[in-house]
Amino acid sequence: MIRSRTQPATVGESRLPAVLEPILADVHRRNLRRRARVRGAGTKVLASVRGDSFTRALAAPGVSVVAEAKRCSPSAGTLTGPEDVVERVRRYALGGACAASILTEPSRFSGARAHLRRAARALELPLLRKDFIVDSTMVDESAGMGASAVLLIARCLSPATLRSCVDRARELGLASLVEIHDERELEAAVATCPDVIGVNARCLDTLEVDLEQGLDLLERVPSHFLRVAESGIMRPSDVTRARNHGADAVLVGTAFMQSVDPRASVAAFARAGRGEYEGPEQPGLARPLEQAVKVCGLTRAQDVAVAIQAGADLVGFVVEPTSSPRAISIARCRELCELVPAGRGVVVTTEGLPDRVAELVAATGAHSVQLCGPARAVDFVDAPFSILRAVEENQVDEMAEWDGIAAGFVVEPQGSRGGSGRATDPNAVVRLAAPGRALLLAGGLSADDTERRLGELRRRSGLRGLGADASSRLETSPGVKDAVRVRRFVASAKAAGEEGRAVPCS
Repeated sequence: MIRSRTQPATVGESRLPAVLEPILADVHRRNLRRRARVRGAGTKVLASVRGDSFTRALAAPGVSVVAEAKRCSPSAGTLTGPEDVVERVRRYALGGACAASILTEPSRFSGARAHLRRAARALELPLLRKDFIVDSTMVDESAGMGASAVLLIARCLSPATLRSCVDRARELGLASLVEIHDERELEAAVATCPDVIGVNARCLDTLEVDLEQGLDLLERVPSHFLRVAESGIMRPSDVTRARNHGADAVLVGTAFMQSVDPRASVAAFARAGRGEYEGPEQPGLARPLEQAVKVCGLTRAQDVAVAIQAGADLVGFVVEPTSSPRAISIARCRELCELVPAGRGVVVTTEGLPDRVAELVAATGAHSVQLCGPARAVDFVDAPFSILRAVEENQVDEMAEWDGIAAGFVVEPQGSRGGSGRATDPNAVVRLAAPGRALLLAGGLSADDTERRLGELRRRSGLRGLGADASSRLETSPGVKDAVRVRRFVASAKAAGEEGRAVPCS
């Protein structure tokens, strides 16, 4: 039934929240225009619909992670720019997400049906269509897009419509996730026998989140249903709380969309779901690597303070190789990391075994690691920390192997690593550019020439996202930084990037 503009929108006996009324009015208008074209579309793609894959993923041991792709929301505002949704979901999958939730609502969430279609064609991950589904026609449409499951919001549907949508999803081979927020909606959901019941900790009347209240309600969902905790899951410890309240999965959107390194964030949440995570509450980098400025080889507290006060986005501490004149002990690295804002300390190592690297990151308290020695990308897919991969300027194939796993690359001169003072060949750097790939230029950068070198390279190549990393030319002796040089280097690198900040390499 299409409601008139003057008729109160209700579910059972309760009025819809004011935030939902205009959204649903838009949905009804769009749905009316498409309805004649949609019926039957789902039956054409039944062979590719994988509703059982969605439920199997949620039923895996521990708490599974459903990672959401959305560009904005009424509660959080704009979350990301016009990045490729498929690439973000691909990074979710690398980090260990069991499924992805993709927003298709266009007016308030900047979603698009095309996002779901493209993801379904490109990825094997089970996909949940998240929208304000108002009738079974939209369930048919979801099957036609390649969804594995549909989200049905109990607050938006009458009991009869909710049942018809659940039944239609079952006929088409889609899983149904019925979202609830209170006891009355729980009763309505249970009556329809969906595959999954999700408890949204966000009140749709006020948009406020009460995670504890949501988890209390989750415990009252009968155990024969798969149970999902939604909203308010912002850190790994929240996943642990959901696990203790009987959740089979968590649906996380804002935390991952705001993450600089979504692969690392998903990996940390997934490990928490298995009871294996012991890292920081905000895993990974704190700032985007596009046009980032890094001061490396720090050994003294006063130099750390100067670098941070100057505006460095990252500071690096060399632990290995121990033969480096800038190498410090793990204990000293931890002391210095404690002086650095969360997400900005990088431990530098030549270690390549994932378990040992994880131990090093945990022991130092760093949020990210720079890998400078031999290492296999496949071994670090689910690492719960951000990775900077050091590469030489001629290692194009090495970079391709690490794309999506490394948050960015530190590009050094061929045949020379870390602190040599040799300059990188600008022509070689140009050949390393690729969409979405963050590069930090290292080698021979000084306080005097950084703005010129970065500016020229960006103009010649279009690498507007190129960042800078310096160490030896900022020193009076190995490991001892000159405060004036550090300040001038950071200012010079920032000046080169005043135009086009946050535009990725392309």
